[in-house]
Amino acid sequence: MALLGTMEPKEELLNRVPQMVAAAWKHRKARAEEERRQLTTRLAEQKALQKQTIEARVKGQISDEDFTTMKDSIASEIKLFEQALAALDEEKNGMQELTKTTEYRLKNLALCWQNSNLKDRVELQFSLWPDGLRWTKKDAFLNKGNSSLFQQVEEMMRDLKVNGGR
Repeated sequence: MALLGTMEPKEELLNRVPQMVAAAWKHRKARAEEERRQLTTRLAEQKALQKQTIEARVKGQISDEDFTTMKDSIASEIKLFEQALAALDEEKNGMQELTKTTEYRLKNLALCWQNSNLKDRVELQFSLWPDGLRWTKKDAFLNKGNSSLFQQVEEMMRDLKVNGGR
């Protein structure tokens, strides 16, 4: 939080927003496609289980009580998977909306991080550092692979030394 609070986007970074948005959009689409695939598979499994439960009841292989319990449980699971799929559909923001969101996040990094859930934090981190954050024991901090962040950290460290560590 403290590090993000000290960062202010430079013009160069703001000019890269369209490229960052494209990378974030690609990441988001890939994640959503994988999530959709998993949800669709689990939904199909629940519907198959529902059909098997009905057939078992018709054949007298399970009691009314067990049938009711299974039916309710399966219906609940199906509803959850359908809601999750609907939420994925609603998540389909356009590139323009994602550009605005990214610019806002860049200008308010610490606040966005603080108010974000895990998924949004991952997307924020990915949009800033598509190759990820790197740590090297040799440099004892984030390495130069993160040039914009590394510059900010170097400046912050210089300021701390000048101000007596405050």
